Amino acid sequence: MWWGFYLFVISGVIWAAILVPCQIVQARQAKVFAETGVIPPSYWVYGRIWLWFGIAAILIPLANVYWMVIKA
Repeated sequence: MWWGFYLFVISGVIWAAILVPCQIVQARQAKVFAETGVIPPSYWVYGRIWLWFGIAAILIPLANVYWMVIKA
């Protein structure tokens, strides 16, 4: 039971501390390059950060579901 709780907390922390701030920065950059037409290299860096931590944030709850089904 505690493993499931901790896995959901870890996933939530990843979303709140990494993914949401990355999305905010990318959205602001997208507004700028929509007007200028120039995509800054940092946009792609944030995109890769979002990709890898997003994969982790999705796989952790899936592992949690697996853990709950196998444990039950």
